[in-house]
Amino acid sequence: MGIVLIFFLVVNAYLVEGFDAQRSTKNFTVEYVVFTRSNAIEGHTVSLSNERGLQELFKQQNPTRFISHGWRGDQTSESCNLIRQKYLTRGDYNIFVIDWGISAQNLNYVQVALDSLEAGKQVASFLDRLNEEYDLDFNNTYMIGYSLGAHVVGLAAKHATRGKVNTIFGLDPAGPLFTAADPSIRLTAKDALYVETIHTNAGFNGFSKPIGIASFFPNGGTHQPGCSDFFGSCSHQKSYQYFADSLDVNYKFFAVQCSELIFKVSQKCKSTGNVARMGGEPSNFGRGVEGIYYLTIK
Repeated sequence: MGIVLIFFLVVNAYLVEGFDAQRSTKNFTVEYVVFTRSNAIEGHTVSLSNERGLQELFKQQNPTRFISHGWRGDQTSESCNLIRQKYLTRGDYNIFVIDWGISAQNLNYVQVALDSLEAGKQVASFLDRLNEEYDLDFNNTYMIGYSLGAHVVGLAAKHATRGKVNTIFGLDPAGPLFTAADPSIRLTAKDALYVETIHTNAGFNGFSKPIGIASFFPNGGTHQPGCSDFFGSCSHQKSYQYFADSLDVNYKFFAVQCSELIFKVSQKCKSTGNVARMGGEPSNFGRGVEGIYYLTIK
């Protein structure tokens, strides 16, 4: 996703005029592409109104992972493919790729941002349905969202009524229109038992604030090595690439905890002495990981 700075300012000014779910088009249906070890290459598409084949694929005893693309994406997006493949290389998971591309591929970012609120609510209903009919274990469920998708999964977990999702990974959560938004319409640290955000283009395409229980800022969180594009899409995309890499069994990103005030002012880390792993499987839930973390990735 590439958004010029001027557009960033325009849409945030638009936010002041009013940004709420009532302005969503609400005329699209979210679909879910299911992958398991038995169908790791070709997914099976289901929806809230068409669950045919889900009973044969879904295994209640296996961990469940939801993955959402961002603006201009759909089920075929690199963010979804990379993460899905890494999980199924590790083990047998119920993987649900959230496909709201019928809205997300709209060139009008403002409308897509509004529609993300509706997408999140639809995913919440699907979560509740899975729990009611297929015994989905919320405590064994993670939700991973890139860019606007981070807000989609946050809203889904926020609005689910039958349980609390264990972990959310917000991969460079979208900033434009959301930076000053009310917490009720975006990802927050309270949406799951553990919420981790990875910031790679903070203040541009990505959210500038640490909005997870733990928030990781690789290389300072704004610009990533090897990226030279003016619009920041390369640095933005590094968030899901880093996360996918973190799922490799022998690949770990270790970060040091920083003083929040020092980090915000100087973009440098004054270490507290605490160290935590960014991303990975399983998540940091229950390990006491919280606050701001800095790491260098070359």
